[in-house]
Amino acid sequence: MSILPIKKEILDYYKSIPKCELHAHLNGSIRENTLRSLLKANGTTISGHIFDSYHNRTLSECFTLFDLIHKVTNSTEVISKITREMLEDFSAENCKHLEIRTTPRSLRDCTSEEYVDLIIDEIQNSHAVKSKQMNVSLVLSINRGSHDLNDALRVVEIATKKRIVSGIDFSGNPFKGKFADFLPAFQLARKKNLKTTLHFAEKMDPQESMKMLDFVPDRIGHANYLNTEIRERLLKMKIPLEICLSSNVATESVKSYQLHHLSCWVKNDYPVVICTDDLGIFRTSLSKEYAFAEQYTKIPRKLLTQIAKKSFQYKFPKLVLPKLH
Repeated sequence: MSILPIKKEILDYYKSIPKCELHAHLNGSIRENTLRSLLKANGTTISGHIFDSYHNRTLSECFTLFDLIHKVTNSTEVISKITREMLEDFSAENCKHLEIRTTPRSLRDCTSEEYVDLIIDEIQNSHAVKSKQMNVSLVLSINRGSHDLNDALRVVEIATKKRIVSGIDFSGNPFKGKFADFLPAFQLARKKNLKTTLHFAEKMDPQESMKMLDFVPDRIGHANYLNTEIRERLLKMKIPLEICLSSNVATESVKSYQLHHLSCWVKNDYPVVICTDDLGIFRTSLSKEYAFAEQYTKIPRKLLTQIAKKSFQYKFPKLVLPKLH
């Protein structure tokens, strides 16, 4: 992925406007300095130029970072730290509503449910939430690459217990697992009044994409590989779409910012939300994603400002309130 320059005036404008983030993964949003420190503390050395600020990170290096992050975010102390920093980073970007995505998992010192409670505590005690500068909710992810149906049902069970969990996400390696195998978990989530969002069309698989649309999720993410039939169906259904430009370019799902399909959706007045996916992995921010859209897709600022305003309409409903003492 090329690290493209952004004009200061454009970036400053998007930092100034209120924004809504609806597709941000906790572990992938780790600060680069924090990851460096954790790797050093674990005695892990990295060869090459993966942390060179002038180096264009390759696809293989992105996946190397995903693996490294998972290995070092293995304690409650670390999860607390990266949650606090993520909240600080989004608040600094003038983000007024944030949905944090994460897969419940056991760490060396906590269970998967305690993992969720830990993140909730950090959210509720954050300055941004207490001061009402930012609303935050949690979306729990079902991982198609590592979960089976029982695991997925357990994620839904945990979600129903936590008042700030607003939805369930379907994510993970798109080349593993099938949505149909997890459908009962998403049907249960809907029955329990949890919203649903699906990582959608991350590979060319029209049959699975159709099954996802048959379910009619509340939102979808990415939509990079569509045939004509699926595209036409989406245009009729108008399911809000989470767009992650830098992520799509870095993972080579889209050839460049200039050729990103965001422009096509905007031309069709389709409901879209501009998001980050993973702040740390893709070296981005919410303001940068809007700035990339203006500078490289040539979508007018007026339209992008309207997209930012409309994004709040597509958030999942539950809000976090500070703890009462």
